[in-house]
Amino acid sequence: MKNTKTLITEGPRPFVTKLIVRNYYDIINTWESRRHRKGLEATFLKDFKSVRIAFSNGFKKVATLNWWISILFAFGASLFMFGSILSLWTRLALFLNLNPTEVNFVFFLGSIPFTSAAFLQLLQTYLASKKLLKSIKSHSERKGYNLSSLGYLSALFQFVGTLLFNVNTYNATKSNLSTSQSDVWIWTPDVVGSIFFLISGYLAFIEVGHSYWKWETKNMSWWVVFINLIGCIAFMTSAIFAFIPQGGANNFSLEISLLFTLTGAFCFFIGALTMLPEMGVEKIKPRDDVNSTNIN
Repeated sequence: MKNTKTLITEGPRPFVTKLIVRNYYDIINTWESRRHRKGLEATFLKDFKSVRIAFSNGFKKVATLNWWISILFAFGASLFMFGSILSLWTRLALFLNLNPTEVNFVFFLGSIPFTSAAFLQLLQTYLASKKLLKSIKSHSERKGYNLSSLGYLSALFQFVGTLLFNVNTYNATKSNLSTSQSDVWIWTPDVVGSIFFLISGYLAFIEVGHSYWKWETKNMSWWVVFINLIGCIAFMTSAIFAFIPQGGANNFSLEISLLFTLTGAFCFFIGALTMLPEMGVEKIKPRDDVNSTNIN
């Protein structure tokens, strides 16, 4: 459109995750990467009451990819929490008549909805990228900026990480592996998958903050990615402590690993549920410097 002027571009370079433009009619519009990718109207909330209303609104949006991504991640995380508790509290496993192999199978079951949710997130990114390419025809000010790569990379790293967790958790159900085989088929995909999760979590975090680090506690999207990032750090720590040396497993290290697995799963569970109020927000907090309208 003629006379459209880009006022502000934000994002961790070389990525651009936010554009503020003044169009032909002198109206100021805002485009943000995550909002566009997930079809969000807004992400800012004022108080607990607005969170409760937003959660109720989001929970009703069953027909959206966001809803299924949220529920599948929450379901997978709950199984990881359950498996961690069974492993730490062996009396509960005995009470439920579950042996160690069956407990490990709980983790494998949890990895399946994780992968399903990550695939839907990658699909969502692909669909949003196609939509973005079409939108450039009517919003020429977006042309020439690296607008979609950050969200795509985050979703891709996350999806590959979940596939590695599938491998890791499935092999953990085998009881006849030697120490070296366990390191190759259980620990290696665990630590590599955790690295990929950590990369994915950080990319999502900087996409929302539009910088390499930002503290924005009134932003619901910020809480989603921040909580998930803490979960990624916990999973990474768990993987490090899960290494089994040739001399045999150290019970203390394994307990620390399980505690961090439980912590990471809990963070992903809360982060997944926080996606519901994120998608249910209806009003945008007014900017101090400019009246802006969100556009997709």
